[in-house]
Amino acid sequence: MNIYFEPNGDLAGFDSGIEKLMVDGEVKSILMLACEANYFSKKNLDPRLAALPVKIFGGIFPHIIYRDAVMDRGTLMIGLQDEVDVKVIDSLSNRKIDLDAVIEELIPETQHFHTMFILVDGFSDSTSKLLDSVFYDLGLSVNYLGGGVGALTHEGKPCLITNSGLHQDAAILVMSDVVSGVGSDHGWKCASEVFQITSAEHNVIKTINWEPAFRVYQRYVAQLTSKGLNRNNVDEIAPHYPIGIHRFGVKPVVRNIAKVTRDESLVLFGEIGTDSYGSVMMSTQSELLDASKSAWKEARREFPRASEAGVALVFEDVSCFRDVNTHRNSDFLTAVGYDVPVVGALTIGEIANNGKDYLEFYNKTSVVGLLT
Repeated sequence: MNIYFEPNGDLAGFDSGIEKLMVDGEVKSILMLACEANYFSKKNLDPRLAALPVKIFGGIFPHIIYRDAVMDRGTLMIGLQDEVDVKVIDSLSNRKIDLDAVIEELIPETQHFHTMFILVDGFSDSTSKLLDSVFYDLGLSVNYLGGGVGALTHEGKPCLITNSGLHQDAAILVMSDVVSGVGSDHGWKCASEVFQITSAEHNVIKTINWEPAFRVYQRYVAQLTSKGLNRNNVDEIAPHYPIGIHRFGVKPVVRNIAKVTRDESLVLFGEIGTDSYGSVMMSTQSELLDASKSAWKEARREFPRASEAGVALVFEDVSCFRDVNTHRNSDFLTAVGYDVPVVGALTIGEIANNGKDYLEFYNKTSVVGLLT
């Protein structure tokens, strides 16, 4: 596996990176991770992507990870010796699309592979529904790894990378024979009593315990911090107090709050069902670091011993990472203790399954894939 990092985030660097990777005749596919601050657009990048002699897939993220540092600008290109199969699902937020039928058509029963990379527009609806359809079709037969792509400064910008160009409101499913071990964990704990989500639609919680959702959430947060929560400071306070959705037999799935609506509903990053149960969550820097260590140890444990590990592909939630590392230096990544080269991105939601658990769209979760 060849890794090339280009720090300038411009087209000349992209061309140079492709040229250097293609010198190795064994590179058959490229995973590309780029920063939203790069100088990329559909107009200038699409022709280059279409002209590539190999498959390419990836995304544009708020930040990318290279070695022990988080980058504000630049492009990572990882050359794979595996010729991947890339499938694109456009108009993901269109709820009229029968995702079960789409997945069944895109992934033939006769196709066998070890790892599926899943990248979705982090601002699209129906991500959880997509993952349910994929899991229904494939089950625990493969490892899943990926996350939410997009620019925090520009919702609705094309952000998913394939040979057919940049896509938005879409998902890409990448079937690969790359051997992997996948781990995930979060360091959040319940800080309130369990409540019932009495009315919800897609990714919007309308009522909790039959009251307007924000009003109830506001009361719970008031018990946890002296800072008064209101509509004007939701972006400042809510990231520290996400909502955990309870699942039988596993840790709660953490959901970030995106915004509050006029009718006091809570809009989340990720879908939620009526009659679910939840809690307000809290964490500390040490607990979040422990979660990243746990995800790494799980990926190591799940990686087949007969294979040789090449790289750790890390997806860390962008809001969670800022909680533990305001200055985005190397301390946090170094403290995790990776013993292979590290690449990855700060994401708008994370996707993982190691063949044992639910396939979920997470928030504020550390996901690690150890790859050959």
